Amino acid sequence: MGRQAQPAVHLQTAARLASLRVRLTVLLLVLNVVGLVGMGAVALVVDSQQRDQVVSAELQRTASTAVALLSYDSGSLRLDNLFADTPTAQGATAVYVFEAQRSPIRQASR
Repeated sequence: MGRQAQPAVHLQTAARLASLRVRLTVLLLVLNVVGLVGMGAVALVVDSQQRDQVVSAELQRTASTAVALLSYDSGSLRLDNLFADTPTAQGATAVYVFEAQRSPIRQASR
């Protein structure tokens, strides 16, 4: 009688170990998927922030170059230097200049 009880316990232990193996495999799979999704989300956020910084820096560079190339001569705006500078006058960050009528400068009375 003692021998017949032992194989049933052995089969039960083997079944529990197989179930544990499956549960651990699924748990590790879920952890890996969550980790990869999290890393992907972080990569997207960092890439977006860096892209915004690059665009902002390029626009700042273009604007400061355009301002340096603009000049006034006898009260009129001179754009010759601006259009001669190809990177500033063309491309993704091209500069367009619109001159509005200027109002006379009034000095404040004391």
